[in-house]
Amino acid sequence: MDCRKLLVICFAVFLGSNCQLIRGQGVAGGLEVAEFSGKLAAMVGNQIKVTTEDKKDCLVNIGSDTTTQFQGTADKSFLMPGLLVRFDGKFDMQGVPQAPIEAIEIFTPIMSRRLSPQVILNQTPGIYTAEQVAAAKEGDRGGKNNTRQAPNRNTPPPTKTNTPAQPNNNANVRTNDRNASRTRNSGPEKNNQTPAASGVQDFRIVGQVGAVQDNKLQVVAGNRPLIVMLSEKAKITVSTTDTQFVGVGDAVSVSGLRDAAQPQYVEAQSITITAAKPLGASEAKDASRNSKARGTADKDKHDKETTTSDKSPREKREAKK
Repeated sequence: MDCRKLLVICFAVFLGSNCQLIRGQGVAGGLEVAEFSGKLAAMVGNQIKVTTEDKKDCLVNIGSDTTTQFQGTADKSFLMPGLLVRFDGKFDMQGVPQAPIEAIEIFTPIMSRRLSPQVILNQTPGIYTAEQVAAAKEGDRGGKNNTRQAPNRNTPPPTKTNTPAQPNNNANVRTNDRNASRTRNSGPEKNNQTPAASGVQDFRIVGQVGAVQDNKLQVVAGNRPLIVMLSEKAKITVSTTDTQFVGVGDAVSVSGLRDAAQPQYVEAQSITITAAKPLGASEAKDASRNSKARGTADKDKHDKETTTSDKSPREKREAKK
């Protein structure tokens, strides 16, 4: 059953009950501060039902001013076109990635009028040098580079013509593989050069997934498409500012206000949701099981056909009878 449908069904049978919160503190207007943790039981629109650690149900409203944070991990099968991602990688002077990507983060932009330089860089699609990343981090600490303007998002990996390799679809994957092969054959090891001498540098890539093919990932960073390879054990994390990926059973921490007369209703000021399991994991396992089942069925069919074909014409006629 679809996770969202399950959320709606659970929410439909929700019955109001007293919600014993971990901490209540009187504030102006007869309201109380409410802070508690529990498990997500249901969600409809901007309201969620949370079952607290002491088995009480609370109805939490997520308003336009609520600070929402969702975090978790994901299976590779969860990667799909349209998702925003960011990761660090090494690229040579031709814009070819020099190693598989070990960690990648799926995110949604933080919508705020004032953002720190580091947050701006980390959510603005583009290709950033290690120096730009360090400058943005220094700006967060109040250093001389502090600025709230978006950084140059189209800085390419270093090339002789200042233009990186720009694969734009899955047809370019083989071409990039050949370029990578040539680079390896004439790389630092063969020429006794260091990575720095051969032009290999660290870059942070922020962009939108354009295509996924096995472990190959096409990402459009600003206006520059790149193709990278994910390692077999690549760590995929998820960090969003909305509830689009939430599911039943996720851990929830809420801080907000409630009316003492109706303690089961809470207006959230901040809410943090942590995924109970990796996103996409169930779907990947189901697909694997279905694939194995299809493989077994195909094998049985093949064995049966092989056995039949080995029979003589007479045996085949007798079998039909």
